[in-house]
Amino acid sequence: MIEITPMLDHAKKEPLYIQLYRYIKDEIQSGRIKPGIKLPSKRKLSSHLGISENTIETAYHQLSAEGYVETELRKGVFVKKLESDLYPYVNYNLSHNKHNVKKKGNLIKSILVMERWI
Repeated sequence: MIEITPMLDHAKKEPLYIQLYRYIKDEIQSGRIKPGIKLPSKRKLSSHLGISENTIETAYHQLSAEGYVETELRKGVFVKKLESDLYPYVNYNLSHNKHNVKKKGNLIKSILVMERWI
């Protein structure tokens, strides 16, 4: 198991679970957290960071939903091997998406315009 020590800012408008999720995601994408590594339990990480277990659980659920980690019952949360970043825009506020479609010859390009988290 690894030690996770992100710099969480309680003063930010951005929820703590998003800050934690982004930190872990960036660590996985950069290779600092390798595939197969077990993440700390909710209880241990909660105690270590001084935040709620619900915050940890929500961050882990988001990572799982996006395919970065998988949970094995009674064993823990493990980092999955990634082929590529399937969700390159997750650092943006997806609840305010605008979907634009542009034609270019026979090719239709779909462009997602997203607003950053404020």
